[in-house]
Amino acid sequence: MQNTVPFDPGYSGFSIQIPAETALIFDQIAKLKQNHKKKFEFQKFEARIIPAIKRCASIYLGCILWGAYLFYRHKDDPREISGNVIMELPPEKREELDYAKEIDFIAGLAERLNKSSIYYLRRPSKIESFLVPYFDAYREFCRINDNFKSLTRTDRIKLPEEVGHFGNYSSLQLDGLKSRIEEIIASGDIESLLEIGFYSV
Repeated sequence: MQNTVPFDPGYSGFSIQIPAETALIFDQIAKLKQNHKKKFEFQKFEARIIPAIKRCASIYLGCILWGAYLFYRHKDDPREISGNVIMELPPEKREELDYAKEIDFIAGLAERLNKSSIYYLRRPSKIESFLVPYFDAYREFCRINDNFKSLTRTDRIKLPEEVGHFGNYSSLQLDGLKSRIEEIIASGDIESLLEIGFYSV
């Protein structure tokens, strides 16, 4: 095998962690006695949490796209993957790693946000429903790759069915996706990955 390819094209610089305590805010708002205060506090909460959820969904989608690019672009010439930080974790932490917990938490926040918005504001939340498939696909991506605990080569990447169509793409199309990902990372507007979607056009 010639050369290596990066495990992460640059997403880590945009990653955020939504504290588990965030879920408690729903209960805190519900305990307020006056309805106008509940509405006001929920609107403030919604404005803060939506960008964080979109950031997470963007990175989840980006990881799937990068994995699909690596697998299909180098299908005939597998490459070693460098920089898999998960493999650098202490054995006990690596063994316990399960991204499904994080994904379920964030997807649960989005669902509760929508239900609460309908209740308090009489409208669906401003969090887009089209994000849900990205949570589901990333959960599957992590599961079938055992949370990337021993991923060292492009030909060992397993992909969710949502990106199976990449197998029909030319090298030129795949390189175009890579360029777009790199442009987005360089721009700092990581949420632009959501405009790519599953790159099925």
